Amino acid sequence: MMFFTISEMSWFMEDKMRQLLSIFILLIFPSLLFAADKTVGAGGDYTPVNAANIQLAAAAISPGDDVIIVDGTYNASDLDGCVLDEDGSEGNKLTLRAQTPGGVIITGVNLSDMFTVTGDYWVIKDFHFYRNGKRQLVEVGGGRYGEIYNNKFEQFGYSHQDEDGAMTMIIIGGAAPSGGWETHYNTYIDSWGGFIQHIHNAQAYTQHVHHNYINNISRGTGDSASRGLGQQGTDSAPEQLLNLTFEYNYIENLNAEEHGLINKSSNNFYQYNVWKNCNGVINIRGGDDCTVRGNYFLTVGPGVAIRMHGDGHKFYNNYFENVSSTAAFSIPAGDKELWPDTCSPPQFEGDTCNYARSNNILIANNTIMEIVDSTGYHGIWLGGLDFGDGEFSPKNFTIVNNLIVEEHNTTSRACLSCRKRDTPLTVSNNIFYSIDQALSWKNQGCASPGGWVDSDPNLTQGTYIQRLQAGSTNAIEAGTPVAEVTVDIDGDARDETSPDIGCDEYSGTTSAPILASEVGVQWPAPVISGAVPSGEQACTDDPVAVVMSWTTNKDCDCRIDTTDVGDYDSATPGSVTTTGGTSHIDFEDFACDASYHRYVYCEDPFGQEVGEEDISFSIAAGAPPPPPAAVGSISGGACSGGSIGGS
Repeated sequence: MMFFTISEMSWFMEDKMRQLLSIFILLIFPSLLFAADKTVGAGGDYTPVNAANIQLAAAAISPGDDVIIVDGTYNASDLDGCVLDEDGSEGNKLTLRAQTPGGVIITGVNLSDMFTVTGDYWVIKDFHFYRNGKRQLVEVGGGRYGEIYNNKFEQFGYSHQDEDGAMTMIIIGGAAPSGGWETHYNTYIDSWGGFIQHIHNAQAYTQHVHHNYINNISRGTGDSASRGLGQQGTDSAPEQLLNLTFEYNYIENLNAEEHGLINKSSNNFYQYNVWKNCNGVINIRGGDDCTVRGNYFLTVGPGVAIRMHGDGHKFYNNYFENVSSTAAFSIPAGDKELWPDTCSPPQFEGDTCNYARSNNILIANNTIMEIVDSTGYHGIWLGGLDFGDGEFSPKNFTIVNNLIVEEHNTTSRACLSCRKRDTPLTVSNNIFYSIDQALSWKNQGCASPGGWVDSDPNLTQGTYIQRLQAGSTNAIEAGTPVAEVTVDIDGDARDETSPDIGCDEYSGTTSAPILASEVGVQWPAPVISGAVPSGEQACTDDPVAVVMSWTTNKDCDCRIDTTDVGDYDSATPGSVTTTGGTSHIDFEDFACDASYHRYVYCEDPFGQEVGEEDISFSIAAGAPPPPPAAVGSISGGACSGGSIGGS
């Protein structure tokens, strides 16, 4: 006989009650047992499409599920104030998406923040936002590990372009610190507001902005009406570690401000982007230890390409061409030594004390080509006057392995100019070449004993940029090793003892910068059509050589399998004879008197898949064999008159 203590009996009864309660809840609310996607809109789980119903749908799903908005055009004011506060989980994010990519158009002015994300692991994707503003479309306040993906933002700020006040479309970390967000493959075009702003980060997290396409961003007529690409960080805490990586974005026709992207935080990377026809590009107004590398600056001006303040920044392997501003690199003097310091009165135009001295800066292995401004140009300008003039001059600069070529010259310009600087200054192994100027103008005011050569580097127009060639003997293996610069702009390894001067290592391979066609929204999704053969095929031989073919609506790589394997990744690589564009062909031999299925799966360059297109056909039973060929007689035909035996 078994005996139980009072405490054991109590635990036993409580456990049974918990089990019964769980069963009761699942019977009353069976959706908790089988959570699934929820649809908002005509014919869906919740109707109509508005903020309240989206929130109800979000509350009813579980990690890994989607809230799907039915395709259609909706008014932005109906979606204002939608708060997403549920949590997904790692590997099982919650998703708010359009029924089909680009099928949901949200238009009109939103006077409050549209989607506010306070929950973790959310994805917002596949929407077309059109003529919205003045408030944010996505405001992340405390949410972590989310994604903003495959959305098109068009004519943001259209109705408020003449009003004062900065507009920014996406804000990460506005109301509360947020981290781990990825903003990728979005398109932002024909607009008047900032693209993205990161404000407060919970320091242990990273932020990632990549493969976005940005084109034709203008400044409104109202003062401060636009922020270009947006502000990364905040004036109140530029020393915070934002840990932002901004890479592989294609930005063109950015005419919002003299400085398109404003940095006010620390430990950020701006790399491998294309900046084309931009008024100004990167302004590091605050923060320390940022890196700008591997970028292509193609036609910049009249604002400067890069302006900086702060400590420990690194700029290397960048390519500049057709710079028409006062400087490719402008380094004004600061109005204080360090970020926490105060100063009185402020020394910059209308500003408070915001600009620290530039200190411990590396400028290495950059190529600056084809200067087109007629007056006042400088390749690298220490103590520049493009925006105010402070007391704390730039110091501790290392300027090595740079290649600067001025093709349209006046005596008012210099490859390296030191209007105001502090010691020490290290200048070595640079090429400063201009066609018309005397050597004294190559290093204006820097009082350096050397550190450059004045000779033609003999560049040639290569893949996308001007590159070194065999005759570039003054640049090949003429540099000095720099610990941070182990590869060139193409990703090729630098010579460990004698690297080349400029952004490109001559001995390596060449690669293209990111292309506009490789970034931005991935609409439309791939579609397979015109698959043949079908029905019964004749048995002309056994086996029969069958040509299977199909088309896709965009460039895709396709695979084919004998069974339904479910998706592209599971299908056999290299199984299609000809693929990679929009027309696809596969050859295979089939036996007669049988039926066949072949399953086709395709993937576009962005990883979007379409699959299990079933090519179904049969081969008829074999035809009877042809009669044997007639055999000629020995006594006639070709053999007649001949003798068989010997004499």
